Amino acid sequence: MKELHTLLFMLHIMVGSAALLLFWVPALAPKGGFNHRRFGQYYRHTMHLVAGSGALMALLVLAWPDVIKAEFYAQADNPGALTERIRTLWSLLLYLALISYMSVRHGFLVLSARQDRRCLRTPLHLILMLSLTLGGAVILYSGIMNSHTLSLIFGPLGGILGGSMLHYSLKRQVHPKEWLKEHIGGFIGSGIGAYTAFLAFGGRQILSELGQWQLIFWVGPGLIGGLFIAYMSTKYAAGSTKNKSP
Repeated sequence: MKELHTLLFMLHIMVGSAALLLFWVPALAPKGGFNHRRFGQYYRHTMHLVAGSGALMALLVLAWPDVIKAEFYAQADNPGALTERIRTLWSLLLYLALISYMSVRHGFLVLSARQDRRCLRTPLHLILMLSLTLGGAVILYSGIMNSHTLSLIFGPLGGILGGSMLHYSLKRQVHPKEWLKEHIGGFIGSGIGAYTAFLAFGGRQILSELGQWQLIFWVGPGLIGGLFIAYMSTKYAAGSTKNKSP
C-alpha cells in the first residue's frame, strides 16, 4: 500500500504542476477563442487526475495510517493520538480533492448547459453537490472537536460552495448570462484549490520557520482568487451587455 501511495504521490505532483501552468492559458485567453477552449479542456482533464490521485492517496492514508505513515509511528509516544491527527488532516485533504473536482465539473457543465440545466440535475451531480454541502458540516465538526484551524476554515467554505451549486442547479429561473459567472467561478475556484495545495505544502517545506504564518499559504489563494472571480465576472458580464446594445 505504501508503494501505491508513493506512485500516486508522484503522479499527483506531475499532473498538479501541469495544472498550475495550464490554468493561466484559458484564464487569460479571450473567452470563446481557440486557446481558451482547447487549453480549458486540457486543464479540466488534468484537474480530474489531480483530484482523483489526491482522493485515492487520502483514502489509503485513512484506511491504513500506520502503514502509509509508518515513519511517524516509529517515534510516536501516543499512537492513538497520532492516528487521530493524521485522519483529521487527511479527511480534510479528501474533502479538498472533492472541492477541486466539483469546481471543474460544475464549471464545465454550466457551460454545456447554458439555459438548459437538466444536466445539472442528474442523480450523480446532485449526489456530488450534496456530498460537498454536507461534507462541509462534517469537516467543520471535526475541526471543532480536534481544534484543527484549517478544517474550521475549509469546512464552511466547501459547504457554502456546494450549497451555491445546488441553488444554481435547482432554482426555477436564471438570468441569461448567469451561467457565465458560474462557469468563471467554477474554473477559477479549481485553480484556487490547486494553488492553495501547492503553496501550503510546497511552501511549508521551504518556509517552515514561519510557524503559524504558514496559514497565509492556505487562505491567500482564496482571497486573491475571489477578487479575480469578481473582476472576470464583471468584465465579461459588462462585455456581453455592451455587445447587445443598439
